[in-house]
Amino acid sequence: AMVVANFASGPMDRLFGTRTWVVFTGNALGAVSVGLLVLFPAHGVWTSTLLCAAVGFFGATFAVIVAHARSFFPAHLTGRGVTLINLFGIGGAGVFQFATGPIHSAASASATTPEGPYVVLFAFYAVILALGCAVYAFSHDRTD
Repeated sequence: AMVVANFASGPMDRLFGTRTWVVFTGNALGAVSVGLLVLFPAHGVWTSTLLCAAVGFFGATFAVIVAHARSFFPAHLTGRGVTLINLFGIGGAGVFQFATGPIHSAASASATTPEGPYVVLFAFYAVILALGCAVYAFSHDRTD
C-alpha cells in the first residue's frame, strides 16, 4: 500500500494544485484509519490488515512533504534543507520507536485482553497524527 501510495500521492499536488492539502488529507485519513483500529481491535485479521494497509497508503505522503518543504528553501540551500527535513522524518520515526516501548509495557501491565496494549498504541498514534494535521493545516501552500 505504501509503494502504491508513493506513486499516487506524487502527482496529486499537480492534479489538485496544492501540496498542503494533499498531505493534510492523506494524514487525516491515516489518523481515521488508526482510530478505526482503536475502535475495532478484534474484528479479525482481514479488518486489521486492511486498516493497517490504509494507514500505510494514506500516510505515505513524505515525498510530498519533502517537496513542500523544499519550496521554502532558496536554491543554494536546497540540499541542506532537504537533508534537514529527512533528518526530522527519520529522527522522528526513531524517537517514536523508543517512546512506544514504555507505552506498550505500561499498557501490557494493565491489559485485560491481548489486543489491549495495541489499542493504547494505536490511540497514541491517532492523537499524534491528529495533532500533526492540526499544525500542518496552518502551513503555507507553495509550489515550485
